[in-house]
Amino acid sequence: MKKPCKECPHLIHNRHNNMIVTFSEKTSKKHNCHMNEGKKDLWNVKDENLQCFSNLMKSKNRNL
Repeated sequence: MKKPCKECPHLIHNRHNNMIVTFSEKTSKKHNCHMNEGKKDLWNVKDENLQCFSNLMKSKNRNL
């Protein structure tokens, strides 16, 4: 992915999205984009192309 999806949980705030972001930050887990094929297995990132773009950028910034 090259940009966040239109319903990215890191950009659109609602109860469900906030739970995804909070859990991801708390456990330092990557998650797939929930708008494409990655939604079938949200927390099992096997292909970086399916990973949530905002989550990927945050994880890269944490590693710097």
